[in-house]
Amino acid sequence: MTARRSSPGLLPAVAHGDNKYSRNGQLVDTAAVAHHLGTSRGYVYEHADELGARRLGTGPKARLRFDLAGVDRRLTCLANRESW
Repeated sequence: MTARRSSPGLLPAVAHGDNKYSRNGQLVDTAAVAHHLGTSRGYVYEHADELGARRLGTGPKARLRFDLAGVDRRLTCLANRESW
């Protein structure tokens, strides 16, 4: 992941503790991440790299999967690096 500034909309989601979609390290889709963060799927696609997306396949429409605990760790890391 390259260092770049995230949008302010990423940070409030860190406190959203709903992790019902990810059990035992299972990967979840964009809809589950959007629900977890309280955002749209489009938002998740726009910030996929920042959120730690794993691409299933190599094509332009490869499906994305995420580890919700990893998403939260990345958001916490971003929040700690930036001043608001």
